[in-house]
Amino acid sequence: MRTPLKILLLEDNPSDAQIVQRKLEKNGLIFESLLAMNRAEYILAIDEFQPDVIISDNTLPDISATQALEIYHQRLLSIPFILVTGTISEEFAVGIIKLGADDYILKDRLKRLPTAIEAALEKRNAEAEKKRIAQEREFDQENMNALINNTKDLLWSVDRDLKLITFNNAFKEVIAHTSGEKFSKGDYILSTQFSDEQVIRYKLFYQRALSGETFTIVDHFESPQELWAEISFYPIVENNEVVGTACFSRDITERKRSQDALKAMEEEIAHQKVQEQKKITRAIIKAQEKERNRIGQELHDNVNQILAATKMFLSRAGKDEPTKAIIKYPMELIDNSIEEIRLLSSRNVTPLKDVNLNELIRTLVEKMEIGTNIHTIFEYGIVDDVLDDDLKLNIYRIIQEQINNIIKYSAAKNVNISINDKKQNIFVMIADDGNGFDMGKKRTGIGLANMMNRIESYNGNIDIESSPGKGCKVQVTIPYATHE
Repeated sequence: MRTPLKILLLEDNPSDAQIVQRKLEKNGLIFESLLAMNRAEYILAIDEFQPDVIISDNTLPDISATQALEIYHQRLLSIPFILVTGTISEEFAVGIIKLGADDYILKDRLKRLPTAIEAALEKRNAEAEKKRIAQEREFDQENMNALINNTKDLLWSVDRDLKLITFNNAFKEVIAHTSGEKFSKGDYILSTQFSDEQVIRYKLFYQRALSGETFTIVDHFESPQELWAEISFYPIVENNEVVGTACFSRDITERKRSQDALKAMEEEIAHQKVQEQKKITRAIIKAQEKERNRIGQELHDNVNQILAATKMFLSRAGKDEPTKAIIKYPMELIDNSIEEIRLLSSRNVTPLKDVNLNELIRTLVEKMEIGTNIHTIFEYGIVDDVLDDDLKLNIYRIIQEQINNIIKYSAAKNVNISINDKKQNIFVMIADDGNGFDMGKKRTGIGLANMMNRIESYNGNIDIESSPGKGCKVQVTIPYATHE
């Protein structure tokens, strides 16, 4: 039966401690735990409970994680110490790792805790194994062989000419299985089982160790089956001279797969959160469109009627010449107000259902050409049935915003607008031959920000090309599959 892992929880909130325990139980970890809620309980638990792992909160009333680590080092402990806390700064996280913590986990990311414990235990076990091997160098060769041959990890050593000095059974079995070669002491380590690229890389690794450096690499092998290995290189020193290299290789394939799976899961969760936020943004934009329609209708149906009635009564009051002269200018102002409200209403009021995007944009283009000297070419290559009304309305607003920019700032003579299919995407292009602008200067208007907000809410992209005197080209790409 597996011996339960002894976990010491340094936490002053029993509810948070229970959450950690449930998370570990849910992941199938076999353990027994002890809760310490202050400094005295922590010290007593270390001495009497003798934990295998310490999981510490950041700040308790009379002890911090940093102080807990100091006590940990005073007791000469070599067990994993993992910080589990609400929020910490990047600077503090780096500092706590430098002080000896194995890892830190945010309380809203507890899914990573079981993997972090396993990784920390493996790391501590590996360090213990390395220390043990270093101590066992004083044993005689027979005892050394008995020791290193009882592990599945690969152990071997080479001299300065990269010829084998010693190797364990696991190394022999793996190399023989991979290459089919027989080898013995004195054989060149980089024989034919290695590719040219591997020979170059591993020569470099051995030379680093022979120069006196101790280091660990993680390597990936694809043949005869996928394998991830953690390989450590140690210089062998005799009489203050490096005479060879000792090597230690551990199969970390399962750990790597677990880490990759966890990373993929975290990325998927993050992606889902982004998509939910974009869905909320689209709902907000839709509500804004309804409000714009309501305001436009109110202006057209109510305010304009009030102004028209006011004009009618003023015209009746102005039948005699002196009064007629006095109210002439106010009558002109009312006419101007009525016209401005009509224009404002036409810009804001659009159909919210059964939107005909082609017709909306053509109407927009016609109004621009009537009020300016701009010549416009418009190309529409989309089947309206494949787009929902909300997306069509957003595309219309994007084009409307850019046309307003062209009219206000560009002094353009020609404008090209196109909407087409392009590799499962909706591709929108608005180009003009106007003044253009310096892309390097910061722009303070909210128009571009509104366009980008609409585009990003549909997982789209925008690309703007412009320079002074060379017009402007706006290209928008929105995928069909991600706007539902």
